[in-house]
Amino acid sequence: MGRTDFGSDVALTDDWIVVGANLEHLLASNGGAAYVYRRQPDGEIEYAQKLVASDVLEGPRLGESVELVGDELFIGAPLSDRDVVKQGVVHVYQLQDGVWQHFQELAHREANGNDSFGKTLSAHGDRLIIGTTRDGSPAGGSGAAYVFERGPNGRWEQVASLFATEPVFEYARSVAIWDDTAAIGAPEAFAAGKPTGGVDVFDLPCEICRADLDADGALTIFDFLTYLNVFQDGDALADFDGDGELTLFDFLAFQTAFDAGCD
Repeated sequence: MGRTDFGSDVALTDDWIVVGANLEHLLASNGGAAYVYRRQPDGEIEYAQKLVASDVLEGPRLGESVELVGDELFIGAPLSDRDVVKQGVVHVYQLQDGVWQHFQELAHREANGNDSFGKTLSAHGDRLIIGTTRDGSPAGGSGAAYVFERGPNGRWEQVASLFATEPVFEYARSVAIWDDTAAIGAPEAFAAGKPTGGVDVFDLPCEICRADLDADGALTIFDFLTYLNVFQDGDALADFDGDGELTLFDFLAFQTAFDAGCD
């Protein structure tokens, strides 16, 4: 069968173990897969399910990263083609009647070719952080991390973009998130002219700006246009007053948040 990289990443909870095999090529070269195992009442661990991407024939390398949180499973496929070649996506699965079913596909806004979005990921509670080691950085270098939050409708939406403040190659090669804190690994970082590596720690409430709907780090007319679009579509992202209904008061709440700015 050749190399599969079974164990490229592993995630577990009390009941489940998920093992990535990002180089598995039973269906296509670098198609990838994720193998799901379940712990039985007697403690034995048994194979339960195999997950492959719908675009497996294109070589998405599903299983490069995996994460389990409660009844949700996240699997990175960093070589998936979408709007551009090899931009990468993350697949979200939910547990339904003992079976993991595909629920949502995540991609970051303004993706570029070969970004490798989904190379790394971490989740905790209602927040998810996804690393993309090849994405261009405003400071130069490559790599970034994108923060997603679960909205009122249960779907995940991008809320922040995290970049290195200095040029770093393959930033976000490792990421972690817990409550209001995110940590981003940069093993190629330099200090005093030497390749020492480093980790950046972010206070997420300081990074997340609700009115920055396009998550580009600035409040512009495009955020207003994005709000009008999601409001018109009935998207829960537009429910700024959190009452479960979309009304004029949501627009007023958005305008108040926009006027307050993002520090």
